[in-house]
Amino acid sequence: MAFEIWMEPKVIVASVLLLVIARAVYERNQFAGRPLVVSYAVPWVGSTIDLGKSPDAFFKRAMYVE
Repeated sequence: MAFEIWMEPKVIVASVLLLVIARAVYERNQFAGRPLVVSYAVPWVGSTIDLGKSPDAFFKRAMYVE
């Protein structure tokens, strides 16, 4: 009889929704506090040229890179 309540569509939808929200919160907090990572063409030089051209645009772009 206790198992029957888990077969209700409302309970299934609520459980899936809870798992999706929990995963999103975990992934959001997983990278909090880490430095930004940007791609670069030449190792050791990095993105120096892009940073030198426009620092504000460089960091704005870096914030949205996944």
